[in-house]
Amino acid sequence: MGFMDMREWMRLLEKAGELRRVTAEVDWDREIGAVARRVLEKKGPALLFENIKGYGSGRCTQLFVSGLGARSRLALALGFQREVANRELVQHVMKKNREAIAPVVVATGPVKEVSSVQRAAIAWSILNGAGIPGILDVYAPPITNGVNIRVQIKKHYQGQPKQIAAALWGNSAAQYRYKHVIVVEEDIGPADDEQVEWALAHRVNAGEGGVVIFPGIFGSPIDPSTPLEDRDVAQLGTGLWNRMLIDATRSWKNPRRPEWGDERFPPTVRPSPDDEARINARWSEYGLGDL
Repeated sequence: MGFMDMREWMRLLEKAGELRRVTAEVDWDREIGAVARRVLEKKGPALLFENIKGYGSGRCTQLFVSGLGARSRLALALGFQREVANRELVQHVMKKNREAIAPVVVATGPVKEVSSVQRAAIAWSILNGAGIPGILDVYAPPITNGVNIRVQIKKHYQGQPKQIAAALWGNSAAQYRYKHVIVVEEDIGPADDEQVEWALAHRVNAGEGGVVIFPGIFGSPIDPSTPLEDRDVAQLGTGLWNRMLIDATRSWKNPRRPEWGDERFPPTVRPSPDDEARINARWSEYGLGDL
């Protein structure tokens, strides 16, 4: 890990501007939760509440929240720079998951937090185990805790996204995860919401297999979107989900066209390599060196 204990990690977060101390008195009954939620919605920092009503003395007088509420803070916790790519984080967790560590029995110790990166690492391992080629990145948006999962691939054949969804949905880890699977190609960053939205807008053809619904499969019994009768574990043995795949990759059913550079899809417009090199060389001259 990138920190030795909670206090050291909190000092690191504060130094990086990722921790804010709340010295005003706050009520433990709902007020703290409401404040933490508002800051999380605004993509704000972690919070340390230092003045909790009714807890001025005793064993617990402060509360630390949202330590892993942003990928930047998770990166710091794992010893990376805040700007590290999602792929590097997930690959790191997958590597650590494979390392065998001899157990040590201790009297006490810190509680480990399960993160969205761990969810992505598990999904990636499932896909690798299924022998699916071309997996480049897996991203679980933190707000969904793995219920939604995005997979980036180098597409090898038509139908590959369906194979990915089938592998995830057929695994026992999918009990509370992978309800919605989105598959994109290598030019779309799965952790970049704007790029994913662009792919959904311009590469999904719902009437041609771009959206697949798999109804009545096992799933979470606590999902509020599921009818109560489909959450009856005593009757059904599980909750029931209607899972969805969104295939946001380019269809191989399209014929290759010479005007598209012998590709199946129109090329994405980008500046030429010469223009890219020219502006890179002059970037600071433009007064944009900090961007």
